[in-house]
Amino acid sequence: MRTLSGTLTTAQKSLEEVLCKAVFTSGANTYTYGVETANILRKVSHNEQPYSQTAKILIENFDNTLTSLSLEGYQAVLSYGFRTSAGDEYSATAPLKVKAQELVNSNGKRWKKL
Repeated sequence: MRTLSGTLTTAQKSLEEVLCKAVFTSGANTYTYGVETANILRKVSHNEQPYSQTAKILIENFDNTLTSLSLEGYQAVLSYGFRTSAGDEYSATAPLKVKAQELVNSNGKRWKKL
């Protein structure tokens, strides 16, 4: 069970825009994607249950840095949060492992699908 700060609990009740970020880690390498990063986290489908967690993530490959980056095998942690009076606050979910990825081109835009 997650413990949330008082300001984050209050923000949840306000129905403001939800923040989401994904942090991918392997050894000393860490990559963070969210709503305000260069490569924007565009879509997340996340199912979290007691003994099973899965996620599908779509990241806009705006600057093409994801084109040659393989995140397979990385640990991924999704976090959800809100802007509060204390700043941006997040609550992390259980860690996941990246099993597959795909580079997608659509309407002239490049996306990384994990």
